[in-house]
Amino acid sequence: MIIGFDIGNLSVSPWSGIGNYVSELIKELLRIDKKNRYILLGITPLKAYKELLNFKLEADKKIERKIYKMPSKLFHRIFSLWQKLGFPPVEYLTGNINIFHSFDWFCPASKKAKIVATIFDVTPLSHPEWHTKANIQQHSKRLLTIKKRADFITTISESSKKDIVKVLGIDPEKIIVAYPGIDRKRFYMIKNKLLIKNKLNKYGLEPGYLLFVGTLEPRKNIQRLIKAYNLLRLKKKLVLVGRPGKGIEKLTFAKNIIWLNYVSDEDLPFIYNGASLFIYPSLYEGFGMPVLEAMSSGVPVITSNVSSLPEVVGEAVILVEPKNIKALAGAMKKVTGNKFLSNELRKKGLERVKKFTWEKCAKTVISIYEKIASPDFDRDRNDKRRS
Repeated sequence: MIIGFDIGNLSVSPWSGIGNYVSELIKELLRIDKKNRYILLGITPLKAYKELLNFKLEADKKIERKIYKMPSKLFHRIFSLWQKLGFPPVEYLTGNINIFHSFDWFCPASKKAKIVATIFDVTPLSHPEWHTKANIQQHSKRLLTIKKRADFITTISESSKKDIVKVLGIDPEKIIVAYPGIDRKRFYMIKNKLLIKNKLNKYGLEPGYLLFVGTLEPRKNIQRLIKAYNLLRLKKKLVLVGRPGKGIEKLTFAKNIIWLNYVSDEDLPFIYNGASLFIYPSLYEGFGMPVLEAMSSGVPVITSNVSSLPEVVGEAVILVEPKNIKALAGAMKKVTGNKFLSNELRKKGLERVKKFTWEKCAKTVISIYEKIASPDFDRDRNDKRRS
């Protein structure tokens, strides 16, 4: 088979969680898939063209890149118009393909190719209060386009799958979960304490702080985290790592709270390793990758008992009701004051992360490609249309 694969998200630097998923998945597909050929499609604003063109892959012999650039000011307008009209079909850009795999609410029309679309969450429809009016309108249209055009959908957790079924009314048999993996060569327990300390010096940090990693936006529940932390009056500092999002102006940072904003990919593993506790009280997650990164780094974790998070962490962390500030504070006090509990959580976390690998993710995706390429899939689809 010839598979068209959307890499448009990789034009935004530094990558978001979606960009990391796309990058790691295509790398693993090229490593383990010995049968199929891949054509990488990138549609990008002019200013990000080189970023996409220079995306490094080890298996360049197996792939072909089709990178298209357009003026940055017109990019979103032209892209939206293409989605709306459904013309030209994606094969006009990729050449002959059997399957096209799209990401991030993007789903082109096709001439003959089957379409696989990955939906990470449906929050523009399920939780509009976290989005701007423009985002809601744009992404709602894209999600409905996916419902209409996609032959099969992948998502990143059973929780997200339930939301897709509930909000979009898509047949659950058309949706399969392909869990993200964790790069354990990057996120692991660093034994060299001096190396950690030297890296933390760059940020004016001493080991032992409490840590949060993620965009500082209402969905991440930072305001309640700060209130819970202030209740305890701990000597340990609270370190927040992440870009500012909607509502950042409402947050008040006391002396013991340090906001680092963006931290480079190179430094982030050291920031995790310097923490004595990781707290992630998010109100909603499609998956919650920072929790996995913290566990893989040997850090005990407290997180929310909502959406996908219990599914991801199992019994390896302490779960709390995210809107209950006293419960969140109580959990933080419990872990920081109990070395035995911290060590138990650390051990359980390190064991839990073994369940999530990019190889498993890639094998799941390949199984989908094979399923929709088979004659049986066409027969089943035609039977359902007639019934």
